[in-house]
Amino acid sequence: VLGIIVFSAYALVFISNKWLKIALAIAIIVLSTTLGHSSAFLSVFGVTAMYFILRIPRLIKIIGAVLTIVAVIAFILFLPQFSDNNAEWRLVFWQYSLKEIITDYYGFIGHGFGVPYTNLEILEMLRERANSPWFEVRPEETYLSPMHNGFITVAFHVGLIPSLLIFVPLVVPFKRVVFKDHKLRNKDEDFLMLSLIGLFIWVSFNVVLALPHTSAFIWLVYFSLIYQFSPTTKEQQIEA
Repeated sequence: VLGIIVFSAYALVFISNKWLKIALAIAIIVLSTTLGHSSAFLSVFGVTAMYFILRIPRLIKIIGAVLTIVAVIAFILFLPQFSDNNAEWRLVFWQYSLKEIITDYYGFIGHGFGVPYTNLEILEMLRERANSPWFEVRPEETYLSPMHNGFITVAFHVGLIPSLLIFVPLVVPFKRVVFKDHKLRNKDEDFLMLSLIGLFIWVSFNVVLALPHTSAFIWLVYFSLIYQFSPTTKEQQIEA
C-alpha cells in the first residue's frame, strides 16, 4: 500500500506525458479500491487532489482544499465501507482515547509504554456501539492493538502536545509548497510533499508507526522532505 501511495505521487509529478499521467492516476485510484482498505483509496485520492490543488492560484487552492475536505467527509458519511462496524470501532476508540488523553492526562502527559490501550469503560463502549468483543476474547490484544491511528497512538504514549512536535519541522516545507508558484518549485519538493500527505492519511487509519518496516519507510520520506528544504540543501542546489 505504501508503494502504491508513493507511486501515485511519482506518476503525477515526474511523468510528463499528460495522457499517460491521467491514465496512471485513474488506474492507481481504481487499484486502491481493490486492496480491501478504504483508507488506501483515501490516501491515493488525497495525493491526487493535492497535486491539482498545488498547481492552481492561491485563492482557488483554498476553494479546492475546502472541496477536497467536503469530498472526504462525504466518502466517510455515505460510502458503506466507511460506516460499518470496523469504522465505528475506530471512531469509538479514537473518541475515547482523545478524551482521556486531554482530560485525564492534561494533553501533556502520556501513558508511557508497556501499558494496556483499553480499560473496562472503553470495552463496554466498543461492545455497545461497535458490537465488538475483540479485546474480551483476546485479552492479550489490550497490549498489542492500539487505536488504528498512528498519531493518536503516539499521543497516547507520550502526550498530545509532545506528539504535535512531529509536525513542527513540516511548517516551512508546507508553506513553501502551498504558497509558492508551482513553476518555481522543483519536482523533488512536490513529490516528497505529496508522498508524505498520502502516507500521513494512511497513518491516520492504520497501525503503521508501531511496525518497524512500515514506520522506517514513512520516516524516510519524512526526513527526506525536511532535508530537501534545509538551508544547506538549498545552498547546494544553487551552487549546482
